[in-house]
Amino acid sequence: MRTFLQETKGYVALGAALISCPCHLPLTLGLLIGATAGTTLGAWISQNTLLIYLAFTVSFFGWLWLGLRWLEGRSIRSR
Repeated sequence: MRTFLQETKGYVALGAALISCPCHLPLTLGLLIGATAGTTLGAWISQNTLLIYLAFTVSFFGWLWLGLRWLEGRSIRSR
């Protein structure tokens, strides 16, 4: 049986997966670089875009798995 907290965590995790989705990354990466323009972090992000793409892709699959798992109603510890 799903609890309210478990369902909320599932939806938050799926929202994080949507934000870190690799197909949305050209838009979100541009916004991230624009928001950090003129800083050391912005310069680092613009120089390491391949690493950012890799990190966002891995986090997308992690958030997606976790969100779907929580919404299924099964606990991760129950296996």
